[in-house]
Amino acid sequence: MIVFWEPKFSVNNKQIDAEHQKLFELINLLGSHMMTGQGYVVIKDVLRDLLRYTEKHFANEEKLFKATPYPHAAMHCLEHQKLTQQVRELQKKLEKNTSGLSVEVLEFLKNWIENHILSVDYGYREWLGK
Repeated sequence: MIVFWEPKFSVNNKQIDAEHQKLFELINLLGSHMMTGQGYVVIKDVLRDLLRYTEKHFANEEKLFKATPYPHAAMHCLEHQKLTQQVRELQKKLEKNTSGLSVEVLEFLKNWIENHILSVDYGYREWLGK
């Protein structure tokens, strides 16, 4: 299961779009390994890298909110905290047992990135264009 960057995911900000594309790449790294039955080999590293990168990405978005000032920033930041916590919980699950979690993790990540961008991030798309 691979997720592809499409123009519909653009929030009309080059830096944020590039960061979102990097998140797609990390998710696809896990997906491509899963297609060869090797998801377990990279899953811990992918989650670690994803967590690090999303923290950087979320910080960049939050700086952007302060600079604009985006009226829904507080709610958006809560979403960031929630998503970060969910990834940490997946990491804890993996520490206990890696078997069978690749599909669950990949499905979560795919849904998360698509839903977060298309619903939550789209909220600031128009705001930034003002």
